[in-house]
Amino acid sequence: MNNKTLRTRIANACENVFYMSETDERIEPFFGGHTASVTKDTILEAEGKTGSIQIEEIETASFFERVTKINEWYGEAENENAKRWRELRDLLTENLRDLRIFKTGRIRIDIYIVGIDAEGNLMGVKTKAVET
Repeated sequence: MNNKTLRTRIANACENVFYMSETDERIEPFFGGHTASVTKDTILEAEGKTGSIQIEEIETASFFERVTKINEWYGEAENENAKRWRELRDLLTENLRDLRIFKTGRIRIDIYIVGIDAEGNLMGVKTKAVET
């Protein structure tokens, strides 16, 4: 899939998808520049962040397990959100290599789910979370 088509599909897949933490935050497309690898520094550079920002990598499978899981107490909206997360996960895992997830900051967290497209560009999605 070419870069332009993938960008459009990622943007469309982000619509009405939320990351639920102490606050529910929208998922947004994330597009960086050309890169050889996905690292903590790559993410910080793409976002123009410098200094001593706390950043940690999250295990991809456990992250997606949490956001795609259907719990018996979920209502229609939560079930639909989990379904949309599964669709987003599939789109990202099928079209990006070296898919990785990073969290930056403390309390008010930025979360990046990013990989490299077929043309060597950094892309994926980002969101925010509140963790106290």
